[in-house]
Amino acid sequence: GGAEWSLPSSVGTFAVQGEGFAALLASLEGLSEFVDLEIVADQSRLVVKAATFEGSYTVYPPGLEVPKEWIERAAPKTAVEVDEAWWSDVASVRQSASQDDGKPFLQGVFWAPDGRLVACDNIRATLCAAGRTPPSPDGVLIPSALLSSLGATPGFTRAALEEAALWFLARGGSTYGRLASSAFPPGVVLLIEGSRKKSEGGTKVEFAADPRATVDRILLFAKKEPYTIKVSAAKTTATLSVVETDGSGREAKESCQARVTGPVAEFNVDGKLLRDAFGISSRFWFAKGAPLYFRSADDRIEHILSTLVA
Repeated sequence: GGAEWSLPSSVGTFAVQGEGFAALLASLEGLSEFVDLEIVADQSRLVVKAATFEGSYTVYPPGLEVPKEWIERAAPKTAVEVDEAWWSDVASVRQSASQDDGKPFLQGVFWAPDGRLVACDNIRATLCAAGRTPPSPDGVLIPSALLSSLGATPGFTRAALEEAALWFLARGGSTYGRLASSAFPPGVVLLIEGSRKKSEGGTKVEFAADPRATVDRILLFAKKEPYTIKVSAAKTTATLSVVETDGSGREAKESCQARVTGPVAEFNVDGKLLRDAFGISSRFWFAKGAPLYFRSADDRIEHILSTLVA
């Protein structure tokens, strides 16, 4: 990947570590259109100032040769609009992106032709309802590496596709990342839709309050992967518990107020992944032989999570 940016000519030529630099500049531009961006470079440090923010980077040695293609590569002229709400959707879906280097076609968020966002890591999958139209009629996989370089609150407002690179553009510049050579599997969306139909015929569990603090406490007693938590839900209560089998004697349980519709639900699940899922919704559906199915309060985001063998 890489980036190009318009900076004051007085700064001169310099080279710094690129990860996060373009994201910082885009973020500072978003503070206010009246905030001046000041960049000062000497032989060892690059200082960036804007409003009350100040940060510095180590400047690479003056003799470092910057490849010609880094300077001459420019962002595409045609781009589609994205906004803060779209970036928020990307962040919600991204939790399901695979971290397996052997599966580059799953390492990112797929921006589908119809505008939906989807990600999968073979244990969980997330689908967000249509938002912005992608810059390609075939859709595009937004690489995890590119998303990581953009930071938590990207200030980029447009997206463009050029050859094998995806660009994100801000007012003063842009950044890009190379695309995976293999296509995102279309069966992921069908898997989520199939799980929805099967799970909604089972037991529905709605927590009265956000259960993530409860999960955090229970996880203190689960010390090894896959951090197995047992969930039992019936009538007005959902109980989360853990019993370590490594001889340590650690065990814990906590009950939460919940509305349970349907038969008793009892299953084991990775507690850390369950906590992530509760970030999307505090309600889920359970059916034997199907993943847990979560749906956000506004019905825009769907998430499935595989349970563990008891």
